[in-house]
Amino acid sequence: MRILLIAPNSPDINTVPEIRTITSRHHTTVLNGAVTPQTIDQYARQGYAAFHFAGHSSPDHVELSCGTTLEADDIVRFARMAGAKMLFFNSCEAGRLAAYAVAHGMEYVIACTIKLDDDVAWEFPSAFYNSLANGAWRDILAAYRAADSGNGEYTLAVAPAFLGDMSDQINELKAKVKGTVSVSATMMRLMVGTTALSLIIILIMLMVHVFLEV
Repeated sequence: MRILLIAPNSPDINTVPEIRTITSRHHTTVLNGAVTPQTIDQYARQGYAAFHFAGHSSPDHVELSCGTTLEADDIVRFARMAGAKMLFFNSCEAGRLAAYAVAHGMEYVIACTIKLDDDVAWEFPSAFYNSLANGAWRDILAAYRAADSGNGEYTLAVAPAFLGDMSDQINELKAKVKGTVSVSATMMRLMVGTTALSLIIILIMLMVHVFLEV
């Protein structure tokens, strides 16, 4: 996957583990140091499947360098320009950014929903991108499930038009449930039949016993 990894230098964030993981598993262009909207505009024109933001954010924007920010509408505009299908906000409290991006045309958006400690910020992206590297594009959902610990630190937003990617999994689950119910019903019938047969045998034995006694 071609990824544009945007990681402006920040004295209180160590993005090195995150960058190393992603670059080792995917075709990645890293924008670090002094990053401005103009820098992103320049690289977005080269085409990428995903944008990954590593740094600080607020519910309305991500922070770049020298006090500049990238607002939600600009993020989506650059992503569309690049032909990106996925955004990943590994930055604090980016849930609203994810919702906005999906509502305005992005297919998949992963975002951190809390204020995340820097020393663990690399863990989820590492698990996600490692899992994603082992499958096709449509495995974003599976990669997210594999990486997610269920503690609510990250969320996955999917555009309604692309929820169809889950149809095969849903149908498979329905088939398994239906099969389980069918087997259970069959077993119940067998159990009822066996019980009835046992009662008949016992009754016959009792009748024989009474007859012999007489």
